[in-house]
Amino acid sequence: MTSKLSLTEWSLGAGCRTRILHARAQLTRNDGIGGFAAWMRSESGRVQALARHLFPDAMSLSTKDPVAAEKETRALIADGKPVHGARLSTDDLQCDADFIVPDPKNMKLRVYQVALRAVDLELFQKQKVFTWEEGKKRKPRKGWRHPLQSLAFRCHVVQQNWPQYQVIPFFVAPVAGRVTRIEGLHGRFKETPDGWETTDAAVIAEASHLLATFCVAGECESLTASVVQQTSELNQWLQNPTAPVLGYVCKDCPFRTTDAESGFDRCWGPHARVTPHMFDLVWMYFVQENRQPVANRLAREGRVSLWDVPEESIVGKHAERQRMQIEATRTGVEILKDELRVEMSNMQWPIHFMDIESLEPVLPVHQGAQGGLEIFQLSVHRRNHPWAALEHFEWLNTERGSPNRRFLKALRARVGDHGSTGVWSPHEEHSYKRLLSQLVNQWDDDEAGDLRWLKDYLRSGRIVDMCQMAYRNHAHPLMKGRTSLKVVVSALWSEPTPIKKQMPYANYPSEMDPYSYLKSKRQIHEGTGAMRAYVEMQNSDGVKKEKLIRELLEYCGTDSAMTGFIWDTWTHALEARAVKAEAAQSEEPLLSA
Repeated sequence: MTSKLSLTEWSLGAGCRTRILHARAQLTRNDGIGGFAAWMRSESGRVQALARHLFPDAMSLSTKDPVAAEKETRALIADGKPVHGARLSTDDLQCDADFIVPDPKNMKLRVYQVALRAVDLELFQKQKVFTWEEGKKRKPRKGWRHPLQSLAFRCHVVQQNWPQYQVIPFFVAPVAGRVTRIEGLHGRFKETPDGWETTDAAVIAEASHLLATFCVAGECESLTASVVQQTSELNQWLQNPTAPVLGYVCKDCPFRTTDAESGFDRCWGPHARVTPHMFDLVWMYFVQENRQPVANRLAREGRVSLWDVPEESIVGKHAERQRMQIEATRTGVEILKDELRVEMSNMQWPIHFMDIESLEPVLPVHQGAQGGLEIFQLSVHRRNHPWAALEHFEWLNTERGSPNRRFLKALRARVGDHGSTGVWSPHEEHSYKRLLSQLVNQWDDDEAGDLRWLKDYLRSGRIVDMCQMAYRNHAHPLMKGRTSLKVVVSALWSEPTPIKKQMPYANYPSEMDPYSYLKSKRQIHEGTGAMRAYVEMQNSDGVKKEKLIRELLEYCGTDSAMTGFIWDTWTHALEARAVKAEAAQSEEPLLSA
């Protein structure tokens, strides 16, 4: 195989070498699809477009042909001109570079890579951003290892092309804590066939304010040797590829798709589509023997069914959940443990079934805001006592400016000082803690009461994660061990429960779960869709804005309503069980007689 190893292939090969062959065969991948992937691509595109204006003299390549692009890159650098989107290769490697700035006078080449993670200037000066110290060595911090390795790869290729130059690596990254002076910053960019761009003079002026360059020569130098070794080993393997090593690493293979032929199918053959598969087991990694996932041995032996997982290896903190999943799958019967009734009884009335929508943009959306948490929507379905109808309260930020203070006022008004709050993940509580940290030094004296309320609310124990209640006590065959809101709702909605006939659940078709229903209407049906819609709504007017508002309200309202639906379904099932048990008990003397 003669193709040069690309940076993308090198990254794939770090997890499994065979994935490079799948990529070269142009097999479908599953890691670039979905709402979150699309959101991150748009975020990356905006930062790339803004970074472009830090290098106003950089020349963009005039061709997409790899050979011609590399030739043009060499010519520009030979003329001492900065290059945007440089294309380079060696005998066996190839990559691009966001920016290369030559300094012929001092025999230096500066290589810049755009990063999406914000950098704290104070921590950078203390060398505490990209690495941490272990003994006498510094190691890359979580979240920065792959960007540093990618930059080291690029610098290695550049160095091979210009060995007479000193190659110096830099990140171009957002500066933590910087606020934008522009309202609706995200809406000032547009996507083109060649990527994102902005020609707005005010946005261009923000580039040097929101972004900065950070030299990481020492950090990259410590990784270069291992990167070079890995590239050499991968290229040697590609000359004579060996059979794939099957095991737990295959569980999240990016080539595990539903296509007629996927990379996963190529590797696993007839064992790829065994049902139920051992990879269906939640927290499968923690089913181990000899400190290795038992999936490694089972894969070698070709015994990959869920029923092949050895029961004696299912131990540890996730064991009970795993055993519940196996039992529900084997019997086809839903499991509701009696302990669920106890946990539900510990919640205090009124109960507020809550959902929030938030985003964490790399670049701030609103004037006066910094990149980071923005909570832009709230929905609460409140039940005042066990027999009361649900009351719905909602709030959506449709105003200009950062929504966080307005959100807190809405939250306090909707939740008040009494009753439990049922949420379906730790997201709400974690967000409120971050909100408290963000606002604590910004609050005006006349607004301090809201901040004190939030502190008390977080300390009160009123926030209850119902997802954890499901994790501990509820398993349905269709859930396959998972407990996300959409998975649980889909499983329960498939049953002929009378709860679906109650309001507000009767607003959805009984034969289609609410999220599938929203999707069928081409409306917002998942969280990242809500994030994108909010940013678009903030930069829209008229009919378009009204449509986005309606969809946002319906989606968030569905989330909080479905939290209530699960509660009501649990309540109905547990009461039916109690009635059945009581009836059976009352018949016992008659049966004995």
